Amino acid sequence: CEQRPRASLVRSALKAIGAPPAAIAYVPPKNWVAETQRMLAPLRIGRFFIHGAHFEGRPPRGAIPLQIDASIAFGTGRHETTRGCLLALDRLARSGRRIKRPLDLGCGSGVLALAITHLWKAPVLAVDTDLNSVAVARENLRINRAACRSRRPRIRGLPRSPSVAARCGKRASVSSTSRARNATTTTRD
Repeated sequence: CEQRPRASLVRSALKAIGAPPAAIAYVPPKNWVAETQRMLAPLRIGRFFIHGAHFEGRPPRGAIPLQIDASIAFGTGRHETTRGCLLALDRLARSGRRIKRPLDLGCGSGVLALAITHLWKAPVLAVDTDLNSVAVARENLRINRAACRSRRPRIRGLPRSPSVAARCGKRASVSSTSRARNATTTTRD
């Protein structure tokens, strides 16, 4: 809050909805995002070692380190769906599966696009309709040294609201709408 609410108004509002009496105390302003980031321990998921900027140690031998800070975008590896996708990608790579044109649709933090880039050295198309997520993904790609360029293509299946794609991999390039439409997740050779 910009200003402290009056305790008497808060008590009246709580009483009006039948809430039990509550202790009301002032909490000084704090950067809660930074505080949360400092408290998150690194994760080992398959070959991936996901850590925040606050991590000062060394990644385990043979691990693929990915620096992903908790932020406003989904995808730190702590949710079971992200964890499951990272494990599935690791299994696909270990089995020898080749992926030529990967697509990370709804990329959030970009963690899956980064993982794919490390496993296959393939250019990844990472897309999200949430511009905050796109900004976070771009920053994570920059931090993790993946070569990326971005633009706003229209991609089938996404709403017409602004969507942004970041192309990353060994050879950075800007994707055209038709190439994005034709992106596939896996192929066998």
